Formats: sequence, structure tokens, C-alpha cells
Amino acid sequence: MSIRQTDRLNILLILLSLGVAFSFPFELFLFSYAVLGPLHYLTEIDWLDKRNFFTRHREWVWVFVATAAIISIPSIFKIPIIKPLLEFYPIHEFVVISRRLFDNGLLMLLIFAATLGFIDDKRMIPLCLLGCMLVGTLILKFLPNSVLLVSILLPTIIHVYFFTLLFMVYGFRRSRSPEGLLAILMLCSCPFIIFGTDWPSFGRQQSGLALDIFTETGFKRLNMLISSMFADVREFDARNPIVQKTQVMIAFSYTYHYLNWFSKTTSIGWQRNMSKNRLIAMMGISIGFTTMFWYNYHIGLGALFFLSTLHVLLEFPLNIRSVSGIFTGR
Repeated sequence: MSIRQTDRLNILLILLSLGVAFSFPFELFLFSYAVLGPLHYLTEIDWLDKRNFFTRHREWVWVFVATAAIISIPSIFKIPIIKPLLEFYPIHEFVVISRRLFDNGLLMLLIFAATLGFIDDKRMIPLCLLGCMLVGTLILKFLPNSVLLVSILLPTIIHVYFFTLLFMVYGFRRSRSPEGLLAILMLCSCPFIIFGTDWPSFGRQQSGLALDIFTETGFKRLNMLISSMFADVREFDARNPIVQKTQVMIAFSYTYHYLNWFSKTTSIGWQRNMSKNRLIAMMGISIGFTTMFWYNYHIGLGALFFLSTLHVLLEFPLNIRSVSGIFTGR
């Protein structure tokens, strides 16, 4: 498949994702996260590994892995069969400390990823890491609103929408495909279409099961934060048109983010150096995660959180390189 054909496919995927999101905003998000998410995380991490995670200092990627493991601990202890262990004081305190490190870890690694590509002397990297930790802590301390930006928006809507858009702009910068430009314009216009349209389904009663899962797992926090940017929304009400529009945006962004990745089999060749057995193994693991979600969404979410967080963190160097590439053409 040529680049232009891939761009045409992405145009169709944008339309498909947007159409389904309008009709089933909560159901589509839960489905995409549980079914498309695991395979995306596994295959992208494998692809990043084969490209040295887009850094000249591959050995320092373990800092990203360790940070993902530490900040995933609170979600793991939300799994029903593990949660009773929180009654033990040492474990409870360990989880509390881990939760406090979440914001610092995300921001520190984003800054670290931005600087890692410019350091030639390996002896300077530990000092750089300490400096990034200090800068990240100061930002969160003196800019309180940045906590919401880092902890909620960065690993979610910024990652799945804005970084996807950046990758598409970077790809167009190199290919100059007319279809690629059209796909970019369509993706840019989607927020305006969603929030500027009174779709007939807005205000209707949503699926009770989907809403129960959505609220119990804490996914509503992202919706509430974005909804409050557009209106005076102080509590989660799934019948509120603003809340539903926000959820359409979230469901569309996640679904297209996953589908966009799977469509890139030709343009970036993420499957090119992957053996058939390796791909089958990844698909089996992905099905295992999806089965956990089907059995109990809480268990699936807790089990997948580390992998989800890890793929966000490991992508930071690529995010930085894409931003740089847009302006430099490299």
C-alpha cells in the first residue's frame, strides 16, 4: 500500500470513528480501550524497541520503564482481588507515595526525553535527569493548574489526539501527499464539528452498563475536566449534551488513534521486522487482556495500566523528534 493509499484509508477511518462515536460515545470508548488498546500498546513498544526508542542512549530507557512501573502501582491495587492488601499499613503508604509521584514522573520524563537527544557525553545524563526532576517539581509546585494538564490530559487526550495530529503533520512534511493534507484538515476540524453540532442522540439516555463501568473506573474524570472548559459542569451527568459531546471527542480520539496506528503497516512498517510467531504471541496476549476486561473491567484496567502508561512514556522521545521534524524537515 502506497503512502497516498494509506492517507486515503485514514480519511475513511476518521469518518468511521467519528460516525460511531456520535452514536455510541461511551460504548465505543470502552470497546476501543479494551479491544484495540492492548494490541496497539504491544506492537508499538515492539516497533519503538527496534528503533532504539528514538534516542542515542538506549540504556536510559529503563528509567522510563521503572517510572511506569512505580506510577502504575495505585491502579494495580484497585483490582478487586488485590485491593484488600491495602489494609496493611506499609503497603498502603507505599501506594500513597506512588500516587504522589505520578505527576512528577510524567513531567520529568517528558522534559528528560526533550533533552536526551542533545546529550553526547553519557556522564552528563545523570545530572540531566536530576535537573529534569528539579524542573518538573518546581513547575508543578508554582503552577498548580499544570497538575491537571500533566496527570489527566497529557497521557490521555493530548497523547491520543494532539500527538497523533503531530505525527500526521510530520508525515505530510515528508510526503507532501494531498490526501495526507486532507486527513490533517479533517482531524483538525473534528473538535469543531463535535462541539458545534447538535446531533440527535445528544441528551438521550445512555447504556446503563456502559455508564456504570465508565463512572466506577474513574474515566469520568477526563470527561469532567474537558467538559468544564466549555460550560459550568460541576457533576457528571451523562444526559448533559456537553458531557456527551466531550465523550464523543474522547471516544473518537482514542478509536482513531488506535486505527491510525494499525493503518501504518506500509508508511512506517511497524510489522516489517516482526516474525509471524511474535505477532501471533502479541495477539494472544492482547486477547488475554481483552478477556480480563470482559470478565471484569476493573481487573482489565488494572492489569493493562502499566502497559498503557509504558507506551505513553516510551513514546516521549518520538513525540519530541516529531515536533522537531515538523520545523526542520528531518
